[in-house]
Amino acid sequence: MHHTLIMDFSAPDYDELLKRYLDVCNQALVLNKNRFPFKQILGAAEKSEIGRVIEVNVLDISVQASYAMSISKDGIVAEPHSDCPDCKCERTWKVTKDYLEDVADNPAAYIENPAKLDWEWLYDVPER
Repeated sequence: MHHTLIMDFSAPDYDELLKRYLDVCNQALVLNKNRFPFKQILGAAEKSEIGRVIEVNVLDISVQASYAMSISKDGIVAEPHSDCPDCKCERTWKVTKDYLEDVADNPAAYIENPAKLDWEWLYDVPER
């Protein structure tokens, strides 16, 4: 699977936060890849999501960082949206900075129980 994350401006704090968040997600995937229902969910997502780009908007009180996120065989990856020329994001996932911080600051809780992670961006869901 390959999801790409996109950012429109330079925001090192958001870049690092997102990197830490994705590290937790990728560890959760690796450590739970053979557990039900994650094996089935990830297998289906891998088949349908390869090459699809999801726009991720990190929301804060005064700043919004935008990334392009994708899934590859190496895991979930992201890059600033500005690094994605002619981007054709298929959908948008809006996530709060507070949520990303909670996951990044409490990795063990999310790695041990990946159901606590918000996997909504993996699925085709209507925009809210």
